[in-house]
Amino acid sequence: MDRKRFHIVHDEQPDRHMVYIKGELDLAAAEQFQRAVEPLANDATKLLVIHLDELTYIDSTGIGMLVALL
Repeated sequence: MDRKRFHIVHDEQPDRHMVYIKGELDLAAAEQFQRAVEPLANDATKLLVIHLDELTYIDSTGIGMLVALL
């Protein structure tokens, strides 16, 4: 996979949503990120865990989206 291409993997477990973000989280990927993660963040029955191990770049838009999830 291209290191710059944005990709999300969601692994739902009994007590949590595990989200793995790969590539670049920037303005171009913001809508895709929001569509994928916002419903999971609104699920009050499970924790949301976001793994950033394979995130290669994040701009101010991406940081703002992560802060908004808090």
